[in-house]
Amino acid sequence: MEIKEALLLSEKERIIKFLKRNELDYEDNITKTFYIEENDAILGTVSIYQNIIKCFAVDIDNRNENYGGILISKVVNYFYENKIYHYLVYTKLEYLNTFMSFGFEKIVETDTVCILEAGTPNIIEYLESLKHKIEYKFDINVNNADIGCLVMNCNPVTIGHLELIELAAKRHQYVLVFILEEDLSFFSYKERMTLLYLACNHLPNVVVIPSSSYIVSSLTFPNYFLRNEEMKNKEWATTDAKIFKEYFMKYLNISKRYIGTESNKMMVEYNKALKNILGNKVEEIKRYQENGIEVSASIVRKMILEGKIEEASLLVPKGSRMLFYQMAKTAKDKYLKNNG
Repeated sequence: MEIKEALLLSEKERIIKFLKRNELDYEDNITKTFYIEENDAILGTVSIYQNIIKCFAVDIDNRNENYGGILISKVVNYFYENKIYHYLVYTKLEYLNTFMSFGFEKIVETDTVCILEAGTPNIIEYLESLKHKIEYKFDINVNNADIGCLVMNCNPVTIGHLELIELAAKRHQYVLVFILEEDLSFFSYKERMTLLYLACNHLPNVVVIPSSSYIVSSLTFPNYFLRNEEMKNKEWATTDAKIFKEYFMKYLNISKRYIGTESNKMMVEYNKALKNILGNKVEEIKRYQENGIEVSASIVRKMILEGKIEEASLLVPKGSRMLFYQMAKTAKDKYLKNNG
């Protein structure tokens, strides 16, 4: 029995086949993969993306052995060697006890999957730190405040986004706007954050906050995990909504989360899960319309790619319009370069 790092294409091809037999896919963003081999047969494998453990599987005929433990030990040692002191995993429920035996703590679980973490800062420590920052920002005690919330990608921020934020700002003493932190969008995270900040600058009771890996991220929505697309969307939406309810709403005393109507199938499923889990603590608002046409970030991006940047800027809040105009051409050039 030998544990190896997969470096060659032929090794990764074998691991892909092994994962398929275990009803998993191999993700494109994986940065490192280890596997156990004996007599030219793969017995187990595990992969890493940033500080997230992915694609963990042990051959069904060898699960009474300690191959899972060996793989987890290898990954944990790798994290420490590379000064990564907080790490997470999204895995099948059947592996829950395996990870907990190595010091991982469960964040949330469904009937099918679970999310765990180890190291520091954990989700409670993160939320306590965030709570103190919000209290310092507004000079309040969070537990005694009326707080509304939105979670947005803002790729880029539009007048529709701003209308929803302004609605929440009128209804609540304070509003938290979580912007998705991962760089997986047309506009980079820093660009999206800057444009949103400028758009909301006139609202003294609103604060823009990075989403962290706990909200709509590669952690809560791993593409590799479930083969059935409908089941994948449902589990992603459910775990994400549960984390938000059990941690963010609880520790930050959030009384209401606002969402916009969606047409994308995946986001429709996400909104459905939010409504099922959050109940009356979530409110869906009809998407803003301009001249009878729904305003969305996807329409703005389409206009940018068509070279209609001036027209697109009219769908962006005035506070961020000038900077948007400068960013749009760069974003277009970057997109065309990366997509041929």
